[in-house]
Amino acid sequence: MNRGDAVRVEVPAGVLVESEEQIDELVRELELLELGARAGSDAQVPPRLRVVVSEVLDLVQEVRAAARRQAEDVLDAEGRDATVTLELPGSTSVAALVHLYALLAEVDEHCSRGELLTLAAPEHVQRFRADLIDRLRPHT
Repeated sequence: MNRGDAVRVEVPAGVLVESEEQIDELVRELELLELGARAGSDAQVPPRLRVVVSEVLDLVQEVRAAARRQAEDVLDAEGRDATVTLELPGSTSVAALVHLYALLAEVDEHCSRGELLTLAAPEHVQRFRADLIDRLRPHT
């Protein structure tokens, strides 16, 4: 695939927005952890989680903004059961989204162990993310 080729994938708009809302909650907590670390907080954050926090925060804005706008527009027009066709502009965007969702799966494990205050994504959202990774990985 050329860098400029767009990848199109249909996803349920409602679950995509639910996933985005959970990511918003997670990002708020991760930003607080990051600020605490910079301020010299001695909070016990597992080393791998610190690395994941940094990566998620670096990826989150650029990868999510367009997809979220598309999904919210479709939800407003067609309702919760509508699907949205995500158009990801090239292999770089696809790889970033796959990487982000893989990192979120790892963060969900930390959430499930109680290492973060944010709850892990609901099972159906985790399945949605895993399915999307499987569908997009061949395009990276």
